[in-house]
Amino acid sequence: MMIIGASSRLTGNRTGQENDCFDSRRFPHGENGQNLVIEGAYIPFNWKEDFDKEYLKEIKYYCLVMSETYINNHFNQIKKYANIVEKRPDDSWCTKESVLEENTHNFEMCKRYGCNYILIDKAYCIDIEL
Repeated sequence: MMIIGASSRLTGNRTGQENDCFDSRRFPHGENGQNLVIEGAYIPFNWKEDFDKEYLKEIKYYCLVMSETYINNHFNQIKKYANIVEKRPDDSWCTKESVLEENTHNFEMCKRYGCNYILIDKAYCIDIEL
């Protein structure tokens, strides 16, 4: 899962949902300077290439990466709550092995492209200052 916080001047780029520890009341609302929270595994790791420097300074990007330990200890919860963000009629493809592989890949891509990431190791409670 990836989260991007951005000024409302960037609206129309991408949309999404929040995670279960996310408190949307913390963010201001208004025509200008409004924060967007964008969730999605479809945001490419090289996303910075699509924005001018003036917009990049307005964007805070975080990739949520679960550690192997977290996945091994909490896979049943991961599976149980997977439908909160994205409704999937059939998630039989989602196995512990596929989640481990995906998170390993995401972690490597974050390092390759210099993306900010939050490693979820003990608790899944994210607090991001935008």
